[in-house]
Amino acid sequence: MKLVLFELQYGKPISDYTPPPGQKLKPLHDHYPSRKLQRNDFERCENYWKFAVVRDPVDRILSAYGHRVVGLGDLEKRSSAKRKARFLRISLRPDLEEFCLRLNRYRFMSRLIRHHVRPQSDFLGHDLSKLDASYPIESMAKLADDLAERTGRPIEIPKNSGVGPRFTRSDMSPKATRAIVRNFAADYNLLRGVYLPPSNSKH
Repeated sequence: MKLVLFELQYGKPISDYTPPPGQKLKPLHDHYPSRKLQRNDFERCENYWKFAVVRDPVDRILSAYGHRVVGLGDLEKRSSAKRKARFLRISLRPDLEEFCLRLNRYRFMSRLIRHHVRPQSDFLGHDLSKLDASYPIESMAKLADDLAERTGRPIEIPKNSGVGPRFTRSDMSPKATRAIVRNFAADYNLLRGVYLPPSNSKH
């Protein structure tokens, strides 16, 4: 999505963009940083069209595990990783079960993991009605159409083919599922009109 925003703002893809003389091209995430919602953010953006892409919390954790933990090895990137893992009594190469059940320890251990599993409610607040539109990740084609209509430009949202294996809910035990649902209760409350917790998350 940030690639699309960059092209809309600067008129060309970031791969083709040359910054003005004397300036360096900032990384994409520095152009559009993800940060916690502040108290007056909605008021400051009152005259803008506000939208968000949302995702089922369990599916989001499965994606983070496959991409960030297995695919990119984020837990092993810091020189202090082994020491922290010993202190927290966790594995640097956890299976999905351990990652879900001990997610809070992995958040504490790794800034990268903490960022990628941060609750969506941290970024969006607790009321989707404050947005002009919200799009489940399964409806990106609808978002592309709406952006094209608003900007008068054709919009193509690239699919994220992240590194690493894909995991599904069938790879999770009921215990692991319940742990994630508890951890992201605020997100399921925020998204209650869009996503429901998995049926096997109930005792």
